[in-house]
Amino acid sequence: MLAAITSQLRDSLQARLVPHPVRYGPERATQSSSVRPHVTIERDRQQGDTIGPPPTNRRNPRLLYKRGIGGICRVFAHSTVAGAQVEDHERDADKVINQVIIALRDIIVARKSAMRIRSSRFLTASELAEAGLTYPGVVYELRFEVDMGVADTNYQAEAADESTFGGEHGTSVGTTLDLTDGPDPTTDLPSASTRI
Repeated sequence: MLAAITSQLRDSLQARLVPHPVRYGPERATQSSSVRPHVTIERDRQQGDTIGPPPTNRRNPRLLYKRGIGGICRVFAHSTVAGAQVEDHERDADKVINQVIIALRDIIVARKSAMRIRSSRFLTASELAEAGLTYPGVVYELRFEVDMGVADTNYQAEAADESTFGGEHGTSVGTTLDLTDGPDPTTDLPSASTRI
């Protein structure tokens, strides 16, 4: 779910003229001064998800629970102003996170879901080190959760639909191939020849 939201966020931020690339995390490498400012979204493996009662008594399919899927959005901001100071990096991060919040709201509303902000703040240098991240600018972290319904359905995942043909309780399929312009169908198959 969060990977799909990340793709939507990427498109939305591009439309809003935010120059930062957006990718689904977690980060695979230590950030360095050569890394461009960017935005990541990943599952919140530390705080996890929440499970609660459904927000509605929808019947088809029956909604049993609501899961709050925990997510983390990080904005890696680095101002390009000559001699940039921490306040310049923070100003850039504030501009980007505001656009992220607006875009996430629009995405979640279009999905007919809800989002709650768990926390929203700049990470300290020690927190970055603890997470295995170093970055010359600042990193703003937004922890949130997005609602996902738990419906009373069978597991379908990525398996194709199955059907049994023929037999006592199976389904049979019949076809009629009509090769004429007449009113009565015919099952004669056409003939063909191949020249070499």
